Amino acid sequence: VEARARGTLFEGTGTLDNAHRALGIVEGRYAVTRNLQLLLEGGYEDIAFNGTPRFRVSEPVWGLGLRLDPGPNTTIIARYRRRDGFDAPQLTARVGLGARLLLFARYDDRLQTQLVRTADLLETVSFDELGNPVDSRSGAPVPEIGGTGLLSQQNGLFRTRRGQASLTWFLERDTFTLSFTHEQRRVVALDPGTLAFGQESSSAGIIWTRALSDRTGASAQFQ
Repeated sequence: VEARARGTLFEGTGTLDNAHRALGIVEGRYAVTRNLQLLLEGGYEDIAFNGTPRFRVSEPVWGLGLRLDPGPNTTIIARYRRRDGFDAPQLTARVGLGARLLLFARYDDRLQTQLVRTADLLETVSFDELGNPVDSRSGAPVPEIGGTGLLSQQNGLFRTRRGQASLTWFLERDTFTLSFTHEQRRVVALDPGTLAFGQESSSAGIIWTRALSDRTGASAQFQ
């Protein structure tokens, strides 16, 4: 059993004027087998964002899911839960397809402003041994940390659905990653006195990195 509490107070204008997010949750895990766990979570959240219309959620949250660990390099976590005022699935997967080949997949459905999106991204990013940004849970490359997002930045509150899959091939000094990303944003609340619009994009890319020495590396990306 794990208990977590998190709260954020925003100081700003528009949507962030007098805004806050607070979440308290307890998660329990039950081992069905050595490689399979049931996940159950429950708690309460209180969210408020200024805007047109003003967004407010104060209600219980819950979640059901599975964690599968069939091998030393494979972890799949799938959940269906209620957060941010709506029900949505969530997936994080790292699947070893061989000694040098890894498949990564991730899907989430979140309520975000541009500031919250950046904070969420930084919170889930770590760095590999070559200094490249990767997802802290799955180890998947995170190319958008460098500002390569294809959608325009807008002020306001959005419901963001994002799915990503990538295939990484590890060689002795080189790493190649093929990735596909689909993202959809829908307007929930506008900054007062502004306009915003929904957006949707699909993209594919390739990332190459090479270790030149213990302290030096090179990388290139095409999207």
